[in-house]
Amino acid sequence: MRKAPIPENETQRLAELRSLHVLDSPFDERFDRITRIAARLFQVPIALVSLVDENRQWFKSCHGLDSRETPRDISFCGHAILADEPFVIEDARLDPRFADNPLVTGQPHVVFYAGKPLNGPGGHKLGTLCLIDHQARTFSPDDRTALVDLAAWVELELGAARMETLIACLADAMLIFNSQGLIEEANPAAEALFGLRRDELLGHRIERCIPDYDQAARDQLAGVENGSDGSRCAGARLELTGLGRDNTIIPLDMSVGRVIWGGREIFVSILHDLTSRKKAAAKLEMTLLQLENQFSSLEQAHSEISAILDATKEAMLLVAPEGIVLEINRRFEQFFSVVALEMEGRPLEHFLPVLEKIVAEPDALARLLTTTCINIKRRFKETVSQIWPQKRELELFSTPVKTHGGSFLGRLYVFRDVTRERQIDRMKSEFVSLVSHELRTPITSIMGYMDLVLDGDAGPLNEEQLEYLLIARRNTGRLASLVGDLLDVSRLESGSVQLKFAEVNVKELVEEVVQLLEQSIRQKGQSVEMKMAVNLPPVTGDRDRLIQVITNLLSNAHKYTPTGGVITLSARTADSKVLIMVRDTGIGLTPEELNQLFTKFFRADNPVTQQAGGT
Repeated sequence: MRKAPIPENETQRLAELRSLHVLDSPFDERFDRITRIAARLFQVPIALVSLVDENRQWFKSCHGLDSRETPRDISFCGHAILADEPFVIEDARLDPRFADNPLVTGQPHVVFYAGKPLNGPGGHKLGTLCLIDHQARTFSPDDRTALVDLAAWVELELGAARMETLIACLADAMLIFNSQGLIEEANPAAEALFGLRRDELLGHRIERCIPDYDQAARDQLAGVENGSDGSRCAGARLELTGLGRDNTIIPLDMSVGRVIWGGREIFVSILHDLTSRKKAAAKLEMTLLQLENQFSSLEQAHSEISAILDATKEAMLLVAPEGIVLEINRRFEQFFSVVALEMEGRPLEHFLPVLEKIVAEPDALARLLTTTCINIKRRFKETVSQIWPQKRELELFSTPVKTHGGSFLGRLYVFRDVTRERQIDRMKSEFVSLVSHELRTPITSIMGYMDLVLDGDAGPLNEEQLEYLLIARRNTGRLASLVGDLLDVSRLESGSVQLKFAEVNVKELVEEVVQLLEQSIRQKGQSVEMKMAVNLPPVTGDRDRLIQVITNLLSNAHKYTPTGGVITLSARTADSKVLIMVRDTGIGLTPEELNQLFTKFFRADNPVTQQAGGT
């Protein structure tokens, strides 16, 4: 047995077959009539209308056969659809392609087969009209002609079935009427539109759907009703008034086309209910008027905003969440030698190649811009070094931009020239460093001599002298501490701080800091709780700087916690690190103050902070 090859246009052939919506449909008299006639005409026991699906042949009509389908790979029809002419096997038992075919050796015992391929409306071979006999026979040229004629009848019915399917699926109403104006077909949408059943429309004049007073529509249809060539109606499009059940008035749009079908002249009309369209048009007109007013307001607001943006000293870039540049101000154009018209409305990527000559680290800035434009929450500051068209130190500030209703519009990037500020800061740092060094020498000398006097090297001291010297010694020590802090600030800003890494015992380090401040804490009536995890591992760090950090945290907790408050120091492992925390029951920080936590010399605006000393 040989399987039939797959046609080259198989994909398109199957698509057309399935577009007919006849596969797996009920038996249809229009096709059964043809197979009955074919069986009588050719005196064969079996006549079929076979449609070749992907893996089966399915019978739309089967005279003399109980089965509704068989596998495609053993079908005769699979071979038949490969040719244009009838495919005839006079004795399958003698044909090597079919001699051992299960349909030959078993039921239905096919010996003779003749099949004419059926062309679909699109020209693809969809199946066959085939004849089957249990005995060998010859098939004359007249027989072939008769089979071709019957197959053409099947093709007409397939086209009609397809049209009915399309008509039934139309969302708009369709009425088909003849040259006498009698309705011959109506789809479900027409039944719904006019509130009439199909049998209440068929056979009635088209004017039944139009009220008497709409004479213009009746005049346009008069040519059809009078039996003319329909030239006044064919291809016409008009608005008319439809008449539904209970004399309901329906505004309609009607298109009429003239078609020759089976040698007869028929007219196909498509009717669309304009009720919702007219309502929508009125609503649209009102909406357009509102939008026009809003657009004018937006234009005015945009002009005002642009004027404000252009008046600022900062360069500003507004980017949509999709990465589209919405707007840049005049200062941005001046900063980076770009043109607004070449950037606005374009993707941010269009600007990124320009960064390579503008900033020192273009990849980092490009990555920052492209990854943050979709972020709806984050606010941040970064430092950017500009190298072209002139060298500048820029501070980049970014914040999300939202409407009054909370909708995310995009992200604003503000570039501020801080070159002069940084120069002043460096000058200030250099001055502080110089002054601190100059102060440290006399302070160290004063403290040394005061210690000698306090130790009695210059003779005995009375109580009043001792009290005065101790006050002077404490204040000198405070002055030395302030000078040390100034030197630390200077070193940090100049990047000259050298860290000395070594293994540090965290528990011992925390206990040492607590001992340093324990007396001051107890004098204020505060208590310290230690919550150190068991078996804390040693860490690698600069022991002196760690003491400095923890001392600052603990002293701040002591300073801003009222009498009777509790300060808690805890340490625990966190992943591969050790987390040290200082918690107090003091005044705390507001969210706004928290954002300024690491701003140099910032102090919270709180009465308690004003009473306590500090920088």
